[in-house]
Amino acid sequence: MFSTTTRISFSSFSQVRSLASLACDVYPATNTSISTPSNLIVIHGYLGSKMNWKTMLKRPEYSSMNTYCIDLPNHGNSPHIEPASYDTMIDELLRFMDEQSIETTDILGHSLGGKLAMGFTRQYPERLSRLIVADICPIQYPEDSVQHPVDILNEMNLSLIDSRKAADDMLALNISEPLLRGFLLQNLLFDNKTKTASWKCNLKELVSRRGDYNDFPFQAQPKINTPTLFIRGTESEFTQSHFLPSIHEWFENPQIEAINAAGHWPHISHPKEFASIVEQFLKR
Repeated sequence: MFSTTTRISFSSFSQVRSLASLACDVYPATNTSISTPSNLIVIHGYLGSKMNWKTMLKRPEYSSMNTYCIDLPNHGNSPHIEPASYDTMIDELLRFMDEQSIETTDILGHSLGGKLAMGFTRQYPERLSRLIVADICPIQYPEDSVQHPVDILNEMNLSLIDSRKAADDMLALNISEPLLRGFLLQNLLFDNKTKTASWKCNLKELVSRRGDYNDFPFQAQPKINTPTLFIRGTESEFTQSHFLPSIHEWFENPQIEAINAAGHWPHISHPKEFASIVEQFLKR
């Protein structure tokens, strides 16, 4: 199933750093009725990390596959690199697969991770079995009409923060939703001994790349014929109905599923329904 040179042990949940230096959590297949589990690589979105998926990937719907949940460059525990273009991140993903002896895999990408996964599929279709894209479309999105959360983080004066509560209070001045603040503050490192705060992510590079990540700089033709599932939240601004034709422009016979009342994070707000849709697609 895996090359003897791989450094990953599937005896239990393990946290590893790949030879390509991308931080990765591994969730081994636990369904003993599956003799040869498939592979699944999960890629988080902008300002996210593998921690966003930790609870989700322990659900039974994912028990039939060996799941690798990575931190993208400049996110989570992965190295800070500059510049971090789409091409650079695709190269890092390919290197991760090669050095973990993953010949083919399914990929599930959310938001920026979904765009990256689509770009990877365009460039290396032979390395993918199936593609799942969560709440993003293959388009160039318009510039934000309101202040973006990354700009709010960038303007925070970390020298005034002496606790995580102080950080949350500061962020609450501009962001009212507690769940969104909690998501964003996963990027904050706080030293309880010195009472100092710093950013875990490479915030400088992420701020400078925001416009680039709004883009989708890949070749649209010929259409991608990799089996592909799109999962959208009906309340999400990123997968509104007028964006959906772009999916058919890029993909041959895509499957599109909607989760009612879900926003941009359907895997967090509706984990059971999201996991069920993924499971059914991967059983095809």
